[in-house]
Amino acid sequence: LEDVHASYDGTVRNANEELIQLVYGEDGLDGARIEGNQAFPIPHMTNSEMADKYRYEYNDEGSFSENMGGHYMDPFVRDSLLRDPQSVLKLQEEYDQLVKDRAMSRLVIDMEDKNKLKMNLPVNVARLIQNARTTMGKRSQVSNLNPITVINRVRELQEDLVQLFPSYHKDYNGRFLNVLSQQRVERAVMLFGIHLRQILGSKRVLKEYKLNDKAFEYLLKEIRTKYQQSLITPGEVIGAIAAQSCGEPATQMTLNTFHNAGISSKNVTLGVPRLLELLNVSKNQRNASVAVCLIREYQKRNKAQEAQQFIEYCTLANITTTVQIIYDPDLRNTVVAEDEEMIRWEQAVMNEEDEELDAEQPPSPFIARLILDNDLFNDKRLNMKDVKSAIRQVDSSV
Repeated sequence: LEDVHASYDGTVRNANEELIQLVYGEDGLDGARIEGNQAFPIPHMTNSEMADKYRYEYNDEGSFSENMGGHYMDPFVRDSLLRDPQSVLKLQEEYDQLVKDRAMSRLVIDMEDKNKLKMNLPVNVARLIQNARTTMGKRSQVSNLNPITVINRVRELQEDLVQLFPSYHKDYNGRFLNVLSQQRVERAVMLFGIHLRQILGSKRVLKEYKLNDKAFEYLLKEIRTKYQQSLITPGEVIGAIAAQSCGEPATQMTLNTFHNAGISSKNVTLGVPRLLELLNVSKNQRNASVAVCLIREYQKRNKAQEAQQFIEYCTLANITTTVQIIYDPDLRNTVVAEDEEMIRWEQAVMNEEDEELDAEQPPSPFIARLILDNDLFNDKRLNMKDVKSAIRQVDSSV
């Protein structure tokens, strides 16, 4: 890994310029520039909380209410919004985008983990907002910003961040030559884009922060500069960082496994052997396991079991507990007491064709008796037709 580095086109390559990764870390950011414990409350917000924080005072018919922007909006700005019939559509478009952002963030964030109210992001926007409020003069009682201007400037900032992102599919003017490359970069900045839209919502800028136009422009400029500085520096020897990041936890994994010697419950491969299985992509893993995150539609037990059936590879040996070879020449008077009722029921429903076939080809006096795991059989939602089909794949005469 000593020759793996970040290239000027945003990719990760080795000394032979062989491609290792399309985007470093999938987001292209320098780990040393990431700041933790940044508020990210939008996934856990209810509809009423969203409306109170981001939605302006207008009804479902698209008409502003009488108290529109009452104590937090400049009267001249309020009058201009009332005169423009398209302003409601633009404000509603912003709110709809925030609702989509909430749904998208819930797909990538564990909603049961309350610690996910804090995120690790490249720019501490909250601190920059506080700096803008203190350095740009005395805080005004009412912001002179137009909400439409805030929405447009935040959108322009997001487009600018996409252009700042290095990519090997750009021309000399910074325009993408490939739609897939642009989508890959947009996905890399998606989480930070959601953070920008939720923390720089136009209503929050006017009502909560009370920023004037100069402070707002200063804030946008600082965000752009900080984000550009947080991108990985071309030529950075990230291979050594990756090797160190693997080596140090591997040492701890080995030390921790020493305490599990002789414990039967610890049946999962741990420590360096497990790490080697992952790095070498071993085909015959000692304990193969995979964690699958299901979409909201399948986040119920019965639906999750349904998805498990499509993913998990199951053989007859997995659900069989015992295999016996028994000499039983007369099936009508079987020597296995447990099977008498089942054979009696089968004889009752057997048709004439089956009886003629048995007469022409008498069954073998030796039978293979398989005892299945009832709990596992039901958990995988199998039936006897599936078992019969699996056996016939090996021997069609059965």
